[in-house]
Amino acid sequence: MKKVLILGCGEKTELLVSRLCSDGRCVSEICLASKNKNECNAIKNKVASGNVRIITSGIDVTNTEGAMMMANIFGPDLIINLMPTELTEHVLCLALNVKAAYLDFKIDNVPVYPKEDDVLGTQFRYFAHFKGQGVTAVTGCGYDPALLAACIRNANGADFDKIESIDLIKAGKDSAAKPKEEPEEAKPAEEQAADEVLLYRDDLPSEDGEPEEEPEEEPDEMIGAVMLKDGHMVYVSDPKPAKEKSKYYRLVSDVLITDFIKEFPDFKNVRCLKESMAPKKATGPKKPTKEELKKEKKKKELLDTLEKLGLLSTEPIAVGNSAVIPREVLKSCLPVKVKPERKKKELLYPDETYTPCAAIRITGILGGKKKVMEYKVDNPDLEDVENKVAVAAAKMMCLDRWVKPGVFTTARFPNNEFMEMLALEGVNFVSEEIGAV
Repeated sequence: MKKVLILGCGEKTELLVSRLCSDGRCVSEICLASKNKNECNAIKNKVASGNVRIITSGIDVTNTEGAMMMANIFGPDLIINLMPTELTEHVLCLALNVKAAYLDFKIDNVPVYPKEDDVLGTQFRYFAHFKGQGVTAVTGCGYDPALLAACIRNANGADFDKIESIDLIKAGKDSAAKPKEEPEEAKPAEEQAADEVLLYRDDLPSEDGEPEEEPEEEPDEMIGAVMLKDGHMVYVSDPKPAKEKSKYYRLVSDVLITDFIKEFPDFKNVRCLKESMAPKKATGPKKPTKEELKKEKKKKELLDTLEKLGLLSTEPIAVGNSAVIPREVLKSCLPVKVKPERKKKELLYPDETYTPCAAIRITGILGGKKKVMEYKVDNPDLEDVENKVAVAAAKMMCLDRWVKPGVFTTARFPNNEFMEMLALEGVNFVSEEIGAV
C-alpha cells in the first residue's frame, strides 16, 4: 500500500480519494494538498476514508523550498498531479526531488503538427531525469490517449488477427478550415503611387494578340492535419472533406496519433476524422466591382489607341540609321507590376478546441476475411468516464502494475490488467460489426 500525495482539488479529486480509500489494497495514507487548504478539508470531510488516514496541506508548488519541505515531511510513494497545466513541470520536479512515482491525466503541449523525432509533450522532456533516478512517471491517463489506446490494443487479438487501419471519429461537426490571414501592412508611398498606373508592360498583348498570361503561382504549403499512412507520418495540406458512408469527414490531429507514432509501430494507417458540413457548391467566378470594370475599360481604350498609333506593331521600322520594333520600345518604357511579397499562410488547426473521440472504427483481418468494427464507450457521460479512467490508472500505480523508470504513456505497459481494472470501475466498450468483405 502506498502513501499518496494528491496535488490539486479538481473535478477528479473527490472520486479519486473515495475509490482509493474503499480499495483496501491501494493506499495507507493520503495527503491532499492545494493552494486553498479549505478545499482539501471540504473533500476530506465528505469522503468515508475507513482505515486510510487523510491529511491536508496548503502548498504552492512554484515555491520549490516550501513544496519540498512539505513533501519530505509526508514522504509520498506516489504523487498524483491534478494541478493546472502551467504547473506540470513544477510537479514533475517535485516528484524527482523526493523520488516519488508520478501520475497525471493529460499530456501537455502535444505538438499540433508533430514530427517523428518530436517528444510527445512536456512530460517527456523529463524522461532521462526519471530514468536516471529509477522513478516511474505515467502521463496522459485519461480518456485520450489512455482509454482509446487500451480499446484498440484489446481489439488487436480479440477481434482481429491483424489491424489494417484505424479511424478515430471525433464528436460533433466541424466547419471548413480557413487560412489564418495576416493583417495587411500599410503600403509605402511609392507602392501607393504605383496603384495609379493604368498600364504595365505585362498588360501588352503578345505576338498572337492576346495579353501575356502570368504564370500560375503554386499555393503556399498549408498543414491542416497529420495522419499515419503505410507506417509513415503524412501531413495533409488544406484537407478537403471526403465522403464516407453518406457523411463528410475532415482530417484533424489528435494526441493519440502522436502516441501511435511512438508506441505502436505495427499500426500502419491511423486517421482522426471529424464530421464536416458538406462543401458549398461553387457559385462561379467572382464578379468584378464597378471600379475594376471602369479601370479595365480605360485600359482597353488605351490599348486600342496605342494600336491605332502603331505602337503595338512588331514590325521593325527605320529610325535614323537603326531599325526598332515599336512594341519592344513601348514595353521597355512601361513599368513592371510590383507583386506584393506573398506571406506564408498557416492553416488553422481544424480542432483547436479539444473534441472527444466518439467512436473508433477499425478495419482488419480475422480468419482470412476483412471486417470493420466500430467501438464506443457504453457511457455517454464522457466526463464521468474520464474520472473513472483516472481512478483505474491510480490503482494500477498503487498496485505496482506500472513500474518502469522513465516517462511513459499507458501504451508501454501490458494491456490486459488495465482493461480489467477499467471494467471494475465501470468503463466498458460496446462494439458493432459495420461491414465485411
